Amino acid sequence: MRELADRTAPRTLLAEPAPEADEPGNLLLLDVSLERSMVASAMTSYEVGNAIFVPLGELARVLTLSIRVDAVKRRASGFILNQQRSFDLDLTAGRVTVSGRAQPVDAADFRVLDDEIYVDTAVLENWWPVRLRPDRSRLVLEVVPREALPLQLRLARERTASLIGNHSGPKSALLSEAAVPFRAMTWPAIDQTLSFNVGHSSTERSYGLASTSHLTGDLLGLEAAAYVGLNTATGEGGGGRVSSSTLRLALGRSDPLGRALGALPSTSFSLGHVRMFGVSHLYRTNTAGLGATVSNMPLERGSNFSSTSFQGALPPGWDVELYFNDALVGYQQSRTDSTYSFVDQPLLFGENRFRLVFHGPQGQTRVETRNLNFDSSTVRPKEWLYALGVQRDANQLARGMAQVEYGVSNSLSVQGGVVAGASRPGLTGRRFANGALRLFLDGWLFSSEWARCLDCAKGNLLSMGFNRRLAYGSLTASQTLLNNFVSEIYPSSSDDLRSSTKVRLDLSLPVSVDRPMPVTTQLQLDRRRSGATDSLLVARASHSLAGSTVTHEIASQAQAGRRTVLGGLLMSRQLNKASLRGQLLYRVSPTSRVDTGLVSADWRLQGDQLLNVAATRHFEQRESVMALTWNRNFGSHALRVGLSRSSSGVTTAGIQIFTSLTRDPGAQRWMFAALPGANNGSASARVFLDRNLNGAFDPGDEPVQGANFFVNGTGTPVRTDSDGLAYIPRLSPHRVTGIQLNTASLEDSRWTPSVAGVTFTPRAGRSVAVDFPVVSTAEIDGYVQLEANGQRQGVSDVQLELFASDGRLASRVRSTADGYFLISDVRPGRYEIKVEDKQLKRLGLEPVPAQQVVVSADGEADKSYDFVLRRVAKPR
Repeated sequence: MRELADRTAPRTLLAEPAPEADEPGNLLLLDVSLERSMVASAMTSYEVGNAIFVPLGELARVLTLSIRVDAVKRRASGFILNQQRSFDLDLTAGRVTVSGRAQPVDAADFRVLDDEIYVDTAVLENWWPVRLRPDRSRLVLEVVPREALPLQLRLARERTASLIGNHSGPKSALLSEAAVPFRAMTWPAIDQTLSFNVGHSSTERSYGLASTSHLTGDLLGLEAAAYVGLNTATGEGGGGRVSSSTLRLALGRSDPLGRALGALPSTSFSLGHVRMFGVSHLYRTNTAGLGATVSNMPLERGSNFSSTSFQGALPPGWDVELYFNDALVGYQQSRTDSTYSFVDQPLLFGENRFRLVFHGPQGQTRVETRNLNFDSSTVRPKEWLYALGVQRDANQLARGMAQVEYGVSNSLSVQGGVVAGASRPGLTGRRFANGALRLFLDGWLFSSEWARCLDCAKGNLLSMGFNRRLAYGSLTASQTLLNNFVSEIYPSSSDDLRSSTKVRLDLSLPVSVDRPMPVTTQLQLDRRRSGATDSLLVARASHSLAGSTVTHEIASQAQAGRRTVLGGLLMSRQLNKASLRGQLLYRVSPTSRVDTGLVSADWRLQGDQLLNVAATRHFEQRESVMALTWNRNFGSHALRVGLSRSSSGVTTAGIQIFTSLTRDPGAQRWMFAALPGANNGSASARVFLDRNLNGAFDPGDEPVQGANFFVNGTGTPVRTDSDGLAYIPRLSPHRVTGIQLNTASLEDSRWTPSVAGVTFTPRAGRSVAVDFPVVSTAEIDGYVQLEANGQRQGVSDVQLELFASDGRLASRVRSTADGYFLISDVRPGRYEIKVEDKQLKRLGLEPVPAQQVVVSADGEADKSYDFVLRRVAKPR
């Protein structure tokens, strides 16, 4: 998803100085949702007080309403649903006219910024047949139509086409594909953090210096990612000096289209520090270790059918929240290795919506979404999927795996393979064979899994289960039987496990029209060889209301006759210029107490500054820590200054500098930013007037300034400079991305791009140079007249056809009531214009010779074109 751009407050286009109330406000990037479908991502919006201002022109385009915005004239006009329902907003005159009815408007309800008119959602929904429900906590603008929109009809057609197997592909499929070739070496993208801190207590004073570097790019024809961490700590008073370093390097390729290894179908392969996929009942997904993997499975899932994992870079000072089907289920702060990890998140039968919300130290917000839908087999009929890997992790545990999956039909798939590895250091590695059968049938998913330890006498496992889709969620149940079976999931003990029963109920309760409440209940019963039964009951509920998301989870576990009841509360709240996040961990049994409490609050200040106050309390240790941090975003870099004090008397002060460097191949310069960029791709777009019509930028071609683009259908704030260049940062890697030129941003209405747009698959650390040649188009006009009795009269509804020199039909129009016709947007070249032959024969008219048309490179047609029709003379 597109992230918050590094820039100062946008320049206002108001004719007179704007008062303080006309400041743009807090920048938000909202996804637009319609009928539970995401129709636009990261739409630039602003929060002013309790109001949300959205871009009128951009939202109209997304919802397919015929309304155009002219920010310079401070006007928007067009129609809503049909031409009888006209719409005209004139901010200069201070009025809006809807369906012929004029009414005054309040200037406080509008902002004119970045060639757009931003309107308060509460005002806009009074004019348009929609309800607009901004959700600050989820960064989503939900659109609830009061009347059927053209976009709804299109989505319905697409759903119908998918049901009958008519897949025409996404709109981006109509664009030309741009290759991103691998290089022996490219300039890397770098996220760099430097930290210095001083600690003081009653017994010691310490100094620390740290550097973390995350580098990505091409190396030896492969994708390369490296992490370098250096730490030095010096203590006075006997502490001595301690230094440490960390180096991780991974090489490989990832391609969602299955071309990572050329002719061999593969979506990914990697060498070096790699992540090893988990396998059901055998091994969990783990973090990076030395090894190699190769797979042709979809990038969003691993070899484990029933779960998925999220891991990646998380720079110092950042934190991340994980949402599952709108429930806040996880929260992590940056770790010492500058990564985050949410492994083996369970998947349900039906829709699985995951959202990662990243929060930066300067108040940045970045959102990544992933939707996985298991309504049918994920393997197409007669398709083979495989995953192979070997690894030695940080604990020196070695493992290897080979898994294959085959699609028997649309509803049936089989899986099997072998796995080898040790569950703890010093233990001889065990080898397993495993298999699975999955059947999708009328809202049911039936599964059967088995595993056998090849090194153990009678060591085997059998699991049967089902998943049922419900009206408001899903029900999952499974029964697992074990016979002398030991693995990382089921470790060895003096009283081994004999069976495990699991039941899980996931519901999305419709407590309100637009904000359902996700509720999860899970029960697990483990029976051991001695006859003892262990139990685990987990209940979780999450709710979003007025900008706050609260998740409460409580778990009751009984094991070896001892019961433990633990609870946890997660809270996230978004305000006008502030945000609040909190976490509370407590226990009810065997003793009642609060274990840990954490509260963190951010306040936005003037000039891209952020103030953070955090308090942490460890109740059992009776230790409290208060921290105050000031952050400043300078555009090219960010500065963080912090001070913390613990109740034990330890005071720590620190300073941190962060910057991101990426290479713009078009402008041949380094781009500095305060937002991380190494984990994403980018594009360098050039827009120019193609004088010689060869599609390439040559001497004599004219750069086009002020143009902007649509990325995956959503407008971007970046614009081309005087050299016609624009740098588009932070594109999600390994996801097909489409970039189109926004023709409304071109200064000459006759200009049109030679290509509709380009698609490519971004890679981390790589910037792709794409050209958008623009040509001047012409208008071809003339009259069609009928001659009778020596008189000529204009005739309507005559169809004229324009053919290119290669015989391709370029345009087709009909004449108006007085015989006039107009063909617009005709590109330079040679054409032939004629009256349709079939129409002439049907009306009994004589053949009319075609006329040659020449449109120059400057977009000029050589003349007007008239046609005279005559009736076929009747034989005497």
